[in-house]
Amino acid sequence: MALIRITYQGGIARAPSRSNMRLDVKIQGDLVRLVPYAAHHVHKYHNWMKDPFLLEMTASEPLSLEEEQQMQVTWREDPTKATFIVFATTDTETEDEMAGDVNLFFNDDEDTANCEIDIMVAEARYRGKGVGREAVLLMMSYAVTHLHVHRFYCKINETNEPSLGLFRKYDFLLLDFRDKAAGAPTEAPDEEAAKAELAAVEAQDEDDDDESDTNEEDTNQNRLLYLISLYTKPAILSTDKEEWIRKPALLVLLYEAIVSQAVDYDYAPASELIENKRKYFNISQEGKSDLDFLREEELLNGLKLASKSYQPVTCYQISEKGQELVAKLGKADKSPIHDMSYDILTKECWFEIW
Repeated sequence: MALIRITYQGGIARAPSRSNMRLDVKIQGDLVRLVPYAAHHVHKYHNWMKDPFLLEMTASEPLSLEEEQQMQVTWREDPTKATFIVFATTDTETEDEMAGDVNLFFNDDEDTANCEIDIMVAEARYRGKGVGREAVLLMMSYAVTHLHVHRFYCKINETNEPSLGLFRKYDFLLLDFRDKAAGAPTEAPDEEAAKAELAAVEAQDEDDDDESDTNEEDTNQNRLLYLISLYTKPAILSTDKEEWIRKPALLVLLYEAIVSQAVDYDYAPASELIENKRKYFNISQEGKSDLDFLREEELLNGLKLASKSYQPVTCYQISEKGQELVAKLGKADKSPIHDMSYDILTKECWFEIW
């Protein structure tokens, strides 16, 4: 198992599938390392869950060691759950360094971009030291970048002020209180504005098909930018890897987008120099012009490299400004590109091998 966030094949990155994420990936930060919950972690986890305070804060029931072991196997194999142990270190994974866990739950089959997240810092000596904060940021960053999550929510005990404070820092909205005895939700005091804001955001998402961009040229540019965002990303943390896409590979993907009618560009055969050889591709000059425009608007980063044959090659990467624009795009712009880019059976991004 390697410290990776994405696997590479050829010139374009391919994100791991959601089911493989729990088995093959460790997530590295500056303070912590997130490691998939495994059988050898169960004993320590079981000892944590003997603490009445943790049981109350996590709304959990006490389990026997055998039940805990079976639960670990069940969760490990469940494609709708991702449980990672938080190690308060970046270089070792000893039992003494286990600090807690962080989880993702995909509870809505019809909305896989909506995800529940929770964090437990079980070891008191690690609380208040930034361990939980970084674990949440790493998990959210990974989910957004590789699992295409667009919205997070969490369920927190109303007496758990540290957790409430942590998620409020990241602009989570308090929507309702739930009375455990009655089992019915009651609106939180002074949270009418928060609920109205969320409703407005959801209503805007519903209306995106009508309001996104009526200008055909803008639509093509938006979809091209979204296509590039699926295969590239700038580093967020110091431990992140930069991800770029080479221009020839992008032109191939752009042609696939054209023939699938995800974008409306003309194209024609044109020669490109690939490893000192002239090869003919179906090239869209309109698409290339829009690439230049996106660069001029600083929505894309550009990088000139030399190939193995010492030929110059241009690489592209979505910029932070571009990511902000992509986050505002509606379903009308994203869905055609998403349907074209993802294999129907494997749910993984298409990639090109050069």
